Amino acid sequence: MDIRVINQKLESLRNCVSRIETKIPSTAETLISDFDIQDIISLNIERAVQVSLDIAAHIGSEFDDIREFSAAGTFLDLAKHKVISDDLGQRLARTAGFRNLLVHRYASIDWSRVFLFITRDLGVFRDFARDIDTFSTRA
Repeated sequence: MDIRVINQKLESLRNCVSRIETKIPSTAETLISDFDIQDIISLNIERAVQVSLDIAAHIGSEFDDIREFSAAGTFLDLAKHKVISDDLGQRLARTAGFRNLLVHRYASIDWSRVFLFITRDLGVFRDFARDIDTFSTRA
């Protein structure tokens, strides 16, 4: 595991989260009607999920018994190896599905659901960064 790669990706993850946080509107209605904010938020959610997957895959490559090669499975494998908690693995696995909705169903995104995610669940990425920092200092 290359700690420099992990640290660079963690910095990118933190930048994505910060960018989202600076653009969170006060209401779901504002998000629904503001295409520029939609673009900034959706792009940075996609990036945050992807960079989290990159980190998970990089660390997971150290293990011999990788279960599956799905995005959700990548996070669940980290939990299996106690890199992150089981709860965090489950929460991150859901972000992979959420990212797929953003990418593949762009014309029919439920922006109210996106608003709930950014106001309620965005902390999953901070929790992940914290746990990866802890793991990488032990490794």
